[in-house]
Amino acid sequence: MSPLLALVDAGPLVAYYNKTDSYHTQICDYFQSCTFQLVTTDPCLAETMYLLRESHQVQSSLARDVAEGIWRREPLYQVGWNDHSIMEGAISRLYVATCPNGSL
Repeated sequence: MSPLLALVDAGPLVAYYNKTDSYHTQICDYFQSCTFQLVTTDPCLAETMYLLRESHQVQSSLARDVAEGIWRREPLYQVGWNDHSIMEGAISRLYVATCPNGSL
């Protein structure tokens, strides 16, 4: 059985790496107890690095964690405005991997 996936956006990543963020403790607790494989995307990582630009040490921590595989990176494919089938397929695969019973 494939591991369950959790798609992580920039907001939780920033809260996790920025110790002064008001959600830092909550997101750290969540990630420590989370049994899902944590997944993110390159655009999300770029946004997170930008938002953490005040501290090169914090940016380095994120980069190190990505290199060590703590955050699984899923590629985004370039699709034309009229080519929704590729994106729908990717979303369907992510949904099936995350919710094998069809329930959230």
